[in-house]
Amino acid sequence: VTVNAEGEIQHWHMNTGKCLSTVKEDILNPQLYCIDYNNDASKFVVVGSDPALKIYDEETRKLELKLTGEGCSVPGHTSRIFCGKFDPDNPNVIVTGGWDQKILVWDVRDKTPVKSQFGPLICGDSIDIFEDVILTASWT
Repeated sequence: VTVNAEGEIQHWHMNTGKCLSTVKEDILNPQLYCIDYNNDASKFVVVGSDPALKIYDEETRKLELKLTGEGCSVPGHTSRIFCGKFDPDNPNVIVTGGWDQKILVWDVRDKTPVKSQFGPLICGDSIDIFEDVILTASWT
């Protein structure tokens, strides 16, 4: 599965290189930067130039949930999101980071960010999670 700057999510057949399906983001600024699957590969999260994360169902390839953090006690992102990762130990938790120098921890059940950490300027697929540690790379 790939995402691209045209706002497309493409599923590919590995052996033949044939594109099996394309989902096109329908927004004005459609660039997509990162995709990540939960542990059982039933859901995937996509992030990009829109300061929201989108969660899709793998089987139907339909958008299930769009999270912005708007109106929440922990505000969402205010700029491009370059990385989104499912917590490998909790399929309800996603960690995101981007140009606004915030790392956000989202709880999908609550549809809101539950934690925020200011600091790293994330400009690529550069977040990893191990147990209770979040590792980031930052551009300075």
